[in-house]
Amino acid sequence: MRMKMGLLILIGFFIIIMSSSAIDLSNSPLIVVNKDSPDAPYAKMIMDEFYPYKKIQIVNNTIKVSENIHYNIPANNSFKIDNNRGELYIKFEKDSSGDIKYKNIEYRENFGNDNIMFLGKTYKILNRTDDKIVLYNDVKNISTNKSFEYKNYKIVLKAISFDGNALILDISKNGKPVCNDLRITKGDLVNIKNSNIAICYKNMSKQGKTNIFLFKIYNTIELINNKDFELNNNFKVKIDNNEIILKYKNPENLKDFNIFNYSIKLTNNNKNGLTYFDVDYKHNYEIKKEDIDGTECLGNNICVVKNGDNLHLYKNGKEYNNITHYYASNVVLGNNILNTDSNFILIGGPVSNNITKKIENNLKIPITNSNPGKNRGVIQVIKNPYNPNYKIMVIAGSDRNGTKACILALLNGIYNSSNEKAMTFELDNGNVKIVK
Repeated sequence: MRMKMGLLILIGFFIIIMSSSAIDLSNSPLIVVNKDSPDAPYAKMIMDEFYPYKKIQIVNNTIKVSENIHYNIPANNSFKIDNNRGELYIKFEKDSSGDIKYKNIEYRENFGNDNIMFLGKTYKILNRTDDKIVLYNDVKNISTNKSFEYKNYKIVLKAISFDGNALILDISKNGKPVCNDLRITKGDLVNIKNSNIAICYKNMSKQGKTNIFLFKIYNTIELINNKDFELNNNFKVKIDNNEIILKYKNPENLKDFNIFNYSIKLTNNNKNGLTYFDVDYKHNYEIKKEDIDGTECLGNNICVVKNGDNLHLYKNGKEYNNITHYYASNVVLGNNILNTDSNFILIGGPVSNNITKKIENNLKIPITNSNPGKNRGVIQVIKNPYNPNYKIMVIAGSDRNGTKACILALLNGIYNSSNEKAMTFELDNGNVKIVK
């Protein structure tokens, strides 16, 4: 199993994204673009679409993390991905015609006695037995004097004890009763049966002669052993000690598919006797201020520091408002980066990109201000004349729109990144056309 790699650094007038070798974008070729040209944003567009990264920002004193990781996987009849949060296991076989049939698909996550990261969100355990686990996370505070609504639920205060420490509630969903005459005591967190919410009665105060009641609402997930998973009934739940297992019930008819944070695509089912898959993993989660005590390290020399009531984000000892970290594998050595043991993507023609200028005589289709013409650009792949074991993809147009047409063709799958045939594209009223 190999993970795609890429890193953004600045060298002179160029943005360089470092990578491993193979012109196929599944192996993240090294990208070079003039950082002062209009083409510079295109490098980031390619990176965000094809390259693995971790984005971290502070929003309203909450840490928001977005991870995008790519895997190119060769397998005999099964593979497993363990990302330290959960484990995806897939078993398959080939039928007599060579088609893939999935035999077993499982997703596993371990949990402790308190907090648990489950499917990209942080939960706590509200209730746990050998056969059932109820997870919850807080959503919002609500103040009311008689009733309130949340999602499709309506909660009505029916009665109050003399000391204000207990309430009687009626709860309905979409106008139908869910729970009547529910007694809730101040401070108790109550999971509402036949629902995916929990309620805590926090306090009562006075506004003039009116009683105001403060509630906290929680989202809940109920996991019952050998029952369907309530968020996706294609899966059955298995609880095994401190492990939650979600097993796909009928995987045989799946082709390319998504499962929770993963997207699985078959790319080649008969290469060197192996089957190849592209797997994308996207994980978005939050870390709240109250869950941070001092400093929390997020990997890649990135840390969050809690100072009083404020959060601060650091990388390599320097403070930032937000950070995008692209993963890397290669190092550029020497004065001529084309000697580097890596494939390349060069964005921009010989006028805007000095590295393209070095190899312009090797291009299959020359790029000038007049060729291939107004609003037109070319994607072409050549052997690297400075390092013949590797290849160079050149994305360039006669003008800004021509280069943009090529970038959109690549991002939208109009151009197959494993194709080595030169193709010309035109931007016509915002639409990309292939020029025959």
